[in-house]
Amino acid sequence: MNYKALLMDLDGTSIPFLGDRANHRVQEAVARAHRYVSVSIVTGRLLSQVLPVMEQLAITGPCVLNNGSQIYDPNTQCIIKELFLPSNSVEEIYQIIKNIVGEFVVYDGVAVYPAEKWSELSRVMSFYIPDTKSSIVEEIAMKMRAFSDVTTNKMNGKNITDESIEVVHGNATKQYGVYEIAKMLGISTHEIIGIGDGYNDFAMLMACGLKIAMGNAVPELKNIADFIAPPIEEDGVATVIEKFILNT
Repeated sequence: MNYKALLMDLDGTSIPFLGDRANHRVQEAVARAHRYVSVSIVTGRLLSQVLPVMEQLAITGPCVLNNGSQIYDPNTQCIIKELFLPSNSVEEIYQIIKNIVGEFVVYDGVAVYPAEKWSELSRVMSFYIPDTKSSIVEEIAMKMRAFSDVTTNKMNGKNITDESIEVVHGNATKQYGVYEIAKMLGISTHEIIGIGDGYNDFAMLMACGLKIAMGNAVPELKNIADFIAPPIEEDGVATVIEKFILNT
């Protein structure tokens, strides 16, 4: 199969968790991959946190930010698509989360604020609850199911025992991002390689033609993978590029 696009998660996949640079071997492999495929980043991170990696890896393919809430074009340096929480549900969502967890943040697509600032914002893109117990994550996810136009994205926490969760527009997933990238590039999703390691990468991999989980990925991701790459410490992304792009 001649794949036409490579979609990479960041933390725990192409760069160390909470880092801002890829290892030298990954950087070199991505540079070679650019000759054959479009390369994109698909991440839960915000734009300001992604820009240093985009620059280092010379990314030119459309990128998915904030787990699908934003699509960014590195060539024009513009956000070209955005999804916001429905305005008539924001206050109720805030109150539900507030009753479950003490501190969390709100994002308007530009900056992050303490959650109580939501009423001062013209639009709300997401509420984010970082590094908490899995039981709290599950409770928030369950309560958000009452909203037909809202979804949640579960993510890895800083510590192995923690998880994070964000509440976003119902279409704001990495899967939506894959479909948007495919349309922009004029290709089929079957021609896309997706690589990830976390809970929020499950939707991305389900939309890709070749599903790749990192060796350090959560078990749920490994269960659906076509190939399990070496872990982040062993530059698994470089192995994937060498095996499925450069060798073909």
